[in-house]
Amino acid sequence: MYFDQYGWYIDEQFTPDQVRLILAAVSDLKVYLNQVMDGSGSAWIRLHTWGTRVHRGGMITKIAARINKLPTSLVLPFRDIWLWESFDRFHLPKRHFLHELGHVVENRLPKKCLLPPTILGGGASDRLIRFLGGKPSGLRFMNGTTGIPECFLWRGPGIYGNHASADYFAEAFSWLPYNPAALPDPSIAQWFKEEVFVV
Repeated sequence: MYFDQYGWYIDEQFTPDQVRLILAAVSDLKVYLNQVMDGSGSAWIRLHTWGTRVHRGGMITKIAARINKLPTSLVLPFRDIWLWESFDRFHLPKRHFLHELGHVVENRLPKKCLLPPTILGGGASDRLIRFLGGKPSGLRFMNGTTGIPECFLWRGPGIYGNHASADYFAEAFSWLPYNPAALPDPSIAQWFKEEVFVV
């Protein structure tokens, strides 16, 4: 199914409720962005996510789940979101979707190389980690906290963000529309406003 407003393709295999959940998540993001960007939320989402393809399940998620030993959604290579078949049963499923969309956003933002920054670096998550005092290196989807000072590490529900620098960025992105106070520090929300949420 083609979602014309943002130029997305959404798998026909999703249930109607799952499609509604995905669209509700992007609507929540738009409402948040409209507040911080003087009504430019739709334009920003279209610019930074155009061409996104959202898939339900599949071999890629099964392989990732076997490696991670838990149900897994991921983005591979640049703008294909592979959601776990029953992602709607996850805790906070709309936020889960926005986490994955955050990886697409990073892959679409200016970067230093042609390869996905969510894998090899050179993108916005590297800039965020450096802003916080860390030194990003290694594979960005499995490089740990990369020297981020203890005071900026995730606690509680967002702790998955400590897994890797790409996940730190995506986790912060996903919390902003729902509970910015859940971020490790208010300066992170401000960094997004100044560095990411610009047209």
